[in-house]
Formats: sequence, structure tokens, C-alpha cells
Amino acid sequence: MCRAALPTNRPTALDHLDDISEVTDVSRGIAPKHDHISDLPVFDRPDTAGIRAVSGSGRVLMGRYDLHTPYPTARAYFDRIEAPRKKFVTFERASDMIMFEEPGRFLLTLVNEVLPAAGGAKPFEPRPDPIPRGGR
Repeated sequence: MCRAALPTNRPTALDHLDDISEVTDVSRGIAPKHDHISDLPVFDRPDTAGIRAVSGSGRVLMGRYDLHTPYPTARAYFDRIEAPRKKFVTFERASDMIMFEEPGRFLLTLVNEVLPAAGGAKPFEPRPDPIPRGGR
């Protein structure tokens, strides 16, 4: 089934979760068991309780139907964060693979929202092609 065809008011099974740690617990319960991965600290429960403010600008790109992080939970967490410049961008026809489910809008968001917030494009010169082309 194509997730893009889902109605925008469709509730998910995880909408009742209101804390990011509960989302982690649910994800851990449905994730494949790989002993070599689950022992790594990066896959452990994120400690977001102490994060209330960030000093720079931030953008959150969120798919409306993300099954791993319920939309209301992500939005509530974003609203609690204090930042001088922040923006929550919702991809209404996507779940957790926004770059594949809405590639055009994703690219435009990177160019129009993320790139300026990151200080703009840096000048560069194209490198010469390492593979000779054309004649001998």
C-alpha cells in the first residue's frame, strides 16, 4: 500500500505516546534483534529530558505518518525546545523516508530552508574529470 494515499487525519497506533522515551521503548520492541547493533551506545535510549534549548538555528523535517516517531510526540518535543530560529516542516504525504517519498519537496526544503540556515552555499570549483573522455 502506498503511504502517500493515506488520509491526513489517520491516527496511528502510537499516537497515545507523549514522551520520546516511550517512542524509543516501542521502537526497541519492534526493531529486529541484532546483538552486535543493540550493544552500541548510539542505539540506546536518547537522553532528551535535559534538552530544552539550543543556541543555533534548527530545522525538523517530519513525515506525517512516521511509524517510529509519532507526529504528535515529535511536534510536542519541538514546541518545548527554545531556539533563536527553528522551524518544523511537515511532509504530509510521507512517513519516515521523506527523501524518497517526497523527493521534490525534500530537495526544495533543503535548498530553501536548511541551506540558508547553515550559512548558505560555499563557493567551489569543479574538479577536473579523473577519467579522460572523448578522443585520444
